[in-house]
Amino acid sequence: MIRITSETSIEILSEIKPGDFVTDSFSKSGIVESIEKNDLDIYIEFRFTLVTGSIIAVRV
Repeated sequence: MIRITSETSIEILSEIKPGDFVTDSFSKSGIVESIEKNDLDIYIEFRFTLVTGSIIAVRV
């Protein structure tokens, strides 16, 4: 299980792929269905959509 927080490194976030089991350490845990990565100049936003429909979003 991979913990996704704002302190998770870009390298680890970039290695996450569909099928990996992830958690936000609070209420969302599950298998990654899709990943969206947006480079917004001042930060990079990762949005992990889980098979349950929940979304874990983090900016680094």
